[in-house]
Amino acid sequence: MSYRKLCQLEKYKLKGWLDFGDKRINSLDRLQAGKRLWMDFMKSGLWTSKAINLDAVRVDGGNMKEIPESVALARQKFNQAMLAVPEYAEWYLVREIVLYDHKVFIKKTTSAQYNHEIEMMKEDLCRGLDKLAYHYGVTVYKPKIVSYTCPEAEFVETKRRYEIEL
Repeated sequence: MSYRKLCQLEKYKLKGWLDFGDKRINSLDRLQAGKRLWMDFMKSGLWTSKAINLDAVRVDGGNMKEIPESVALARQKFNQAMLAVPEYAEWYLVREIVLYDHKVFIKKTTSAQYNHEIEMMKEDLCRGLDKLAYHYGVTVYKPKIVSYTCPEAEFVETKRRYEIEL
């Protein structure tokens, strides 16, 4: 039996912190969007990338002037996904929690302010994950509109109290 350490996003889902934001998207969709972003990030190799000196001649003959096509495609997909989250606060939280697996630190001054900051963090994180879910093509189930026909009834006109008879 093997055990796996939960990432920070999975811990937040278990706490119920991914239940905010757009009501048409559930917490599982937000979790899957975050995991897909992380997979694109890992495939792109940006976490290990270093600056390549294209002028230097390599001893082994490999110039490393081109990156593989799969890595270039993954980098393009990752960049497009990150551009789908334009707001800085949302982008920062998605980057720190999903990509770097960091727990966001909130300075505690008073308990009321701390609770307010936590609620704002939950909202920003969920909004960022909502944008990612829409970018990755989450299907939102919309209720079907069912037409209803009212049976025709004959109404009897009665005089109302406020009508004046002549």
